[in-house]
Amino acid sequence: MIKYIYALFLGILLATFIGVGISTFYPGPDRPDYNEPVASTTEASCLEQQTQQKEQNEQYQAYEDKLSVYNRNASLMNLAGALIALIIALGFASKLAIISDGLLLGGVFSLLYSTILGLSTGDAKFRFIVATVGLLVAIFLGYWKFLRAERATR
Repeated sequence: MIKYIYALFLGILLATFIGVGISTFYPGPDRPDYNEPVASTTEASCLEQQTQQKEQNEQYQAYEDKLSVYNRNASLMNLAGALIALIIALGFASKLAIISDGLLLGGVFSLLYSTILGLSTGDAKFRFIVATVGLLVAIFLGYWKFLRAERATR
């Protein structure tokens, strides 16, 4: 039982390591700060509020555009980290089974996070590519880890 808990813990730590590493060395865009609206209701203050709201909308749209690019890039970095973890896990599967299982879980968790980031980019083609890569990797891992091992024991 403790081996399974260790593998799960290692997987969570690896996914956290990859995610925190990316956000540390490639930080996301800063959310714009907004000023409090003017409290008075004169015609001049209403015009000022409309101007301020328009500026804030433009700032927020610029932020959303930057965030979409950031999510795409961070998704690709997470995908690369996940694939590296999965390759290492499969390479050591026969020698260090419990560590391999933890690395495999960490790779799967990172792949899941990469998919979530990819889905939030706003680019339909990129979302499709990320979902396709996630599906293909999941099918390959299922084959490699379970079906291949089952056939070898027969």
